[in-house]
Amino acid sequence: MRLPLMALLLVGCSFALASFILGFTLLALLLTSCFFPLASSDMLQLLVWCSTVFGDLLWGSVFTQFSSSFGTLFSLFSGVCRERLFLLFGKLLSGDGGLKLLQFVLTLYNLAARKIMVNSVGLIGCSPFVKDIFFVAEGKCYDPFNQLAQMYNKKLKSLIVELNKDLDGAKFVYVDTYKTTEDIIQKFVSYGFVDATSACCSFFGRHGGLFGCSPFSKVCPDRSKYVFWDSFHLTDAANLVTAKYMMEGNLTYMFPMNVRQLVQS
Repeated sequence: MRLPLMALLLVGCSFALASFILGFTLLALLLTSCFFPLASSDMLQLLVWCSTVFGDLLWGSVFTQFSSSFGTLFSLFSGVCRERLFLLFGKLLSGDGGLKLLQFVLTLYNLAARKIMVNSVGLIGCSPFVKDIFFVAEGKCYDPFNQLAQMYNKKLKSLIVELNKDLDGAKFVYVDTYKTTEDIIQKFVSYGFVDATSACCSFFGRHGGLFGCSPFSKVCPDRSKYVFWDSFHLTDAANLVTAKYMMEGNLTYMFPMNVRQLVQS
């Protein structure tokens, strides 16, 4: 019995040490991006890659293992980095990002695709992750991110209009997932939900957004009553509402037509 116990302790200590190192690696990268100008787009891509691949583990380790020691530090970090993160997000939604989207759409068209739907950017500022990162007050969202999303979506919708004019035989449809998600969050009770702010599958954070869904997470008793499944993604129940808007929605949610009209056209 002693050997398996020692092995378990060794594995646990190794995981804790790895989490510690990885956690401070990401924290150092983010702090570097806040206090020093980005040298190139490679730095931005590195940050995004680290946040995507290691985000669940890293943020979880930082906040679960060192929350008492680094709470004040992270509060300071959040305030100092607010504008830097705003700029990083803005770069993702403009410039190269918009150009790559156009290139991708044109590639589909050149491959004979003629009926194409393009999703808008959703309410990123209302996700549990972003609200926990910026310590957003209960019932509120992080407006700077949502404002950037709206700016991008406005340009995207204009692009859809131009593509429909310029590309012969093409039918591009703009899917306003920002608006559908906004409606669900603002009127969540009328849709049968009881929670529109917290993640159903959560581990740490006021809204359960600081650690991705994992075997160690706590899952809500009834996921159909939650709008958010994890740090970013909607539940199946919320996605079903979005799908109904896509199929039957008017010009408020689908432009210039909904999915049913697109199929029949």
